[in-house]
Amino acid sequence: MIENRHHVPGRVRLRIRAIGREPALAARLVTALQAEQWVREVRANPACASIVIGYEPARLDAAELNTRLRRLLERTARRCINRTGQGARRCP
Repeated sequence: MIENRHHVPGRVRLRIRAIGREPALAARLVTALQAEQWVREVRANPACASIVIGYEPARLDAAELNTRLRRLLERTARRCINRTGQGARRCP
């Protein structure tokens, strides 16, 4: 589940409960986001289950941002589960 905690064009803070439970997933999500061309900066705080993303607002609006984030989170979580067969907690 992704909750929008704060948003201004170019910067969004999200609460993603899964990264609070599974810090390895947070690290993989940060790495995946850093590879995206529309992302300027990203940092995660697993202790608060939050992630802050600086992005280029001219390239996408809030709805497109949420769609891309959901897809990226699903792919990242699926990779962790597929790699271990047990879930993201054990994802390297």
